[in-house]
Amino acid sequence: MVKLSLSNKELLIFDLDGVIYKGSKIIDNVLNSIEKFYKLKKKIAFFTNNSTLTTEDYKQKLSEMRICCTEEQFYTSATISAGFLAETYRDKCSCFVIGEKGLISTLEKKGISVLNRKLENKVIIKDNSVHCDFVIAGMDRNFTYEKLASATQLIDRGAKFYATNNDPSFPSEYGNLPGAGTMINSVTTVTGKQPEKIFGKPSPEGIKQILSDYRIPADKAVMFGDRPETDILSAKNAGIDSALVLTGIITKEKVREMLQKYQPDIILNDISEFQ
Repeated sequence: MVKLSLSNKELLIFDLDGVIYKGSKIIDNVLNSIEKFYKLKKKIAFFTNNSTLTTEDYKQKLSEMRICCTEEQFYTSATISAGFLAETYRDKCSCFVIGEKGLISTLEKKGISVLNRKLENKVIIKDNSVHCDFVIAGMDRNFTYEKLASATQLIDRGAKFYATNNDPSFPSEYGNLPGAGTMINSVTTVTGKQPEKIFGKPSPEGIKQILSDYRIPADKAVMFGDRPETDILSAKNAGIDSALVLTGIITKEKVREMLQKYQPDIILNDISEFQ
């Protein structure tokens, strides 16, 4: 591992769950650290695989934690997914969503018609005239048999299958909870199909979008994350440095095992250690 320096980085990209907060609780030292980074004129972006909230919701959540931020600083697997899908399906298109309001709202803002209100309470879709271009699955704390049944039938009838991210879990103040991978693997199990594309980390698309929006070269950016197989790998895939933070999923006991495979550029107990 190399010694990273705050002085030669212009853009700091932070994961949220496990790095900035756990559930509704801000992690120790985060507030003072973010304030210090701003005073040093660093640009800050937040990039989460969690698609359950809108960028406006995330701004509100961090603002309530007294972290200064704007909506434009937030990137989610939902915003990356919606941007790609709107570009791919340029004409009017429709989809079915396994996910929450963050994903649904983001898709609708891009002009994509969401069929959920029409279909999600049905186990059997008898109307073969229902047109669905794609099914997209993400984190859904209201996941039901009916949603799985609708998604299965639509995919079997030709709808493409996409996923926001495949995180098996996410950290909370109560411990780890099931993540989007739980829902996505359920769809794969019953249909026998893997997603055509998974948009969130470790895919490099999100980080590349952030670098483009901020007009910052890759060597001037660093990604802070708590999950090696998503945060750290996405940074490597995008060609930027990475910092593994031990405030979320990965514990000190698991670091040695993780290092053999993912090798972050630096390991921090929390983000305050980045100097």
